[in-house]
Amino acid sequence: MIDREEHRLWQDIVRLTDQSDSEIVRSIRIALLFSLSFPTNDPSWRLVARLIKNCRSLLPMRKIRVALQEGGVVIFVVDDSALILRHLLPVAREANRRGILRGVVSLVDLPSMKEFGDRVPIITAKTLLSNLTFKDKVKIVTDASRVFKEVSGLLAQSEATYARRFRKNSVVILDHIITSLQMAKAFQLLHQTWRPSCVVVPSDLWPPHYQFSYQASVLKIPSISLQHGVSDFFWWPFVSDLCCVWGEAFADEMRQFGAPSERLAVVGLPSTDGIFQHAKTMEQTRDMGNREPVCLFLSQTHGAKYEPEIFAKYRQFIIEVTKLMPRIKWKVKLHPMEDDSFYRELGKEVFDRLTFHPKDISLEDAVTDADVVSTTYSTAGLEAMIMDRPLIVAPAIPRVRQFSWWPEKGGGTYGDSAEDFQSQLTKLVSDRGYLTKQLEQQRGFLAKSFAHPGHAAEKVVDLLESLSHTQVSASARGVTREEVYSEGQA
Repeated sequence: MIDREEHRLWQDIVRLTDQSDSEIVRSIRIALLFSLSFPTNDPSWRLVARLIKNCRSLLPMRKIRVALQEGGVVIFVVDDSALILRHLLPVAREANRRGILRGVVSLVDLPSMKEFGDRVPIITAKTLLSNLTFKDKVKIVTDASRVFKEVSGLLAQSEATYARRFRKNSVVILDHIITSLQMAKAFQLLHQTWRPSCVVVPSDLWPPHYQFSYQASVLKIPSISLQHGVSDFFWWPFVSDLCCVWGEAFADEMRQFGAPSERLAVVGLPSTDGIFQHAKTMEQTRDMGNREPVCLFLSQTHGAKYEPEIFAKYRQFIIEVTKLMPRIKWKVKLHPMEDDSFYRELGKEVFDRLTFHPKDISLEDAVTDADVVSTTYSTAGLEAMIMDRPLIVAPAIPRVRQFSWWPEKGGGTYGDSAEDFQSQLTKLVSDRGYLTKQLEQQRGFLAKSFAHPGHAAEKVVDLLESLSHTQVSASARGVTREEVYSEGQA
């Protein structure tokens, strides 16, 4: 599906779901977008098995009591992936240092966080769901059927094409509806029991994230979401009171999507605090000597399912550029959610030209080892620029340029073809003046795009404390939720 059609589909989904009185319907917007844009190829038995697994919590299970507490910040961690933890842990650490972190919530069991000790409870969705009553479970089943029929009817009244796609993905969508209903009840219980003063999510796009923020809003608890990747048109509308973005450039992008300025907070990128603090020591060109130049690919081929055009071009680009430049040492840092299967499918000759970093290597170590860095649209490319490495975005087809707009503002360059990439890479590793000019342009771009470099986590927690204090005083005065986040921004 081309981008224009996706925009239109999203607009239709927002318009249709706004006709509903149900927040469950609105919570599955992103699930509808992806399901209707990219019909699943999974066999029916696998989809049904996933649905049955999701419904296991509706069966009898041992109840795990949720301890009472009140106040402070509660952070919702989606899973234990390195990507999510890198963005949220700096905020959790700073909140804990100030003594306001009251809990961490996760969809899965998290590894032990010794730094928080026993002071900060870590609770899972499974624990919360164990508190559902028989009556709650019956209502979830009946509501799931009702919501499913409502969504089907809304799509059918719009376009026959949408209705057909909905039927093909009906099991997937029903699964998201049941998830949303379960999480709505689970997080209602959590917020009523813990009564946090503010909550944080990495985003509120998918049903669990949406419900975490929405159920907080029902109790007039302020909520914020943190930008942790490339923003896109479907990031608006969001349900959190505030969306925290990295810099003014990203705030401008969100405004173009329709987000009002008063719902945006420019705080910086917490995961880069350490990188910014060390960046000055990295502002030096690596000595080439007689060694082979190193070009690092920041990979993200797990996105091929959703962006087939990009990765068809990327496949051909990798084959051509590695053949054109046999004396370059090509290294690959895989995204935490992918493996090397995409590259193996390029053939043994190409695969053998690539050196894959160990999965547990840090981004900083991988980038420090490189002379030049390349990506399609991974935000790790932005972090590579923070570490003062020249960036080439390739292959720069229109869809890639839409995501990775940074070179237009001085954030790296575009490589339109393998030959263009070869020309740029050759100059970067052989012409000191050319390299210096690109690095200076990148530093200028970063200064405009990342607020509070090295101190973003502190700024996020400053905002949380401000919202928390505003919420406490607002509750005493009985003001509305809208007034709460307006005061928090002031």
